[in-house]
Amino acid sequence: MVAMCSAPADAVNGGGPGPRTRCSSTNQPKYADRLEGGAALARQLFDKFQGRTDTTVLAISRAGLVVADVVGEALGLPVAAFYVRQIRSPDHPKLSLGAVTSGRLTSYNTEIIEGLGLTPAALEATATAANLEMEHEQTALAPRYGHTLQNLLASDHPTRILLVDDGIVSGDDVRSAVDALQRHRPGTRITVATPIGVADTMRLIARRVEATVVAYVPVIAYKVPSWYETGTELSAEEVARISR
Repeated sequence: MVAMCSAPADAVNGGGPGPRTRCSSTNQPKYADRLEGGAALARQLFDKFQGRTDTTVLAISRAGLVVADVVGEALGLPVAAFYVRQIRSPDHPKLSLGAVTSGRLTSYNTEIIEGLGLTPAALEATATAANLEMEHEQTALAPRYGHTLQNLLASDHPTRILLVDDGIVSGDDVRSAVDALQRHRPGTRITVATPIGVADTMRLIARRVEATVVAYVPVIAYKVPSWYETGTELSAEEVARISR
């Protein structure tokens, strides 16, 4: 269901609307910050996921981790950082060869790699650089996020995953995360959840996972930071929440 800014998705679907979400001059949903976005998403997820012992919340970005942490706290679920980095072609930086995630899971676009004639050594070097960049970003995070991911990846038990980001426009990183999880943990039941996501993108993602949950579906696609009053920046409170 597509929700206009004047009618939050949780209100349309029968839940309680968020008290502070506001609109821009283009009738575009605005959250004050990722904490508010996480609270709106948690309301959408509460009835199905609250207190489940088989479910882990995975965040695919730093901003998404703030959202995921709020969701995890509200639902009583463990939260892990499952960041995604696209592996870019050295000669064509806009071309993705695949992706690497936290935990060093990978997914590759084999047709593109074969078409470019990349050697295994060149591909490995590019993937390693992307992984080092991602690992450096995660050094400031609270250790609990890494411990939760290690426990998840080491477990053989069937699990459910709530895959969370602060917003989904193109969906490239989400699809890469789904591919990596399905390749390395076949049978995992994945729900992709976000405070705000573009309808066409979410429909494509929905074909590959068990379910998708979106608090707002905008009529016009903007970059994710435009949906938050804080823009690209995280507040001091948000940074403190996810840091050591």
